[in-house]
Amino acid sequence: MASHNDLGKRGEDIAKEYLENLGYRILKMNWRHGRVEVDVIANQGEQ
Repeated sequence: MASHNDLGKRGEDIAKEYLENLGYRILKMNWRHGRVEVDVIANQGEQ
């Protein structure tokens, strides 16, 4: 993997940990629809 990919993965991991520490529940990581990708999908609260 190229170094910029490693950096991107590390950034996603930091974002995930940050959101979890704020009480968010991570629903999906690296979700794709066609050519679009969302790195983190999270939910806060009961649902």
